[in-house]
Amino acid sequence: AKQEEGEERQSSSLSRRSTELSPCFATVERRPAKQEEMSATVQKLVKSTTSLACSAQKTLSSRIGAGYTELMANNAKYVLQDKSKLADMPKQYIFTHLAEMPTYMNQASKEWALTKGRLSSWRDLSAGEAAIGAIFTGELFAWFCVGEYIGRGFSLTGYSV
Repeated sequence: AKQEEGEERQSSSLSRRSTELSPCFATVERRPAKQEEMSATVQKLVKSTTSLACSAQKTLSSRIGAGYTELMANNAKYVLQDKSKLADMPKQYIFTHLAEMPTYMNQASKEWALTKGRLSSWRDLSAGEAAIGAIFTGELFAWFCVGEYIGRGFSLTGYSV
């Protein structure tokens, strides 16, 4: 009777320890002594790891929360108060940049006229300017080859048909 009482007390302490860890360990079968010692060690390790993880989570969440609050406070002027304007933003972005196109086109045509004038008198170019032109042409050809290589599916032999 004393042996059964001792086993029952040991079993109840084991189930009490397992329910302290997690409710999913509520039903634990009787284990040999070595397994119980190992189980107690594992439970202590899990408890210490859990407490460490909880403190790390609290620290990180407070730092992230503080960082987010600071970020939003510094950039509050960019937050739209009227959510109906949000739908217009993509169109505003596109048409704002399209409105700048005439300026870009004028600049490009001026640069093209300058380049055309320099190339028409190619015999007057210095050796340094000719070398820069040759290097630029080589780089342009290299990027063309890279594009072809990527377009062929990273194959040097040809296109897959």
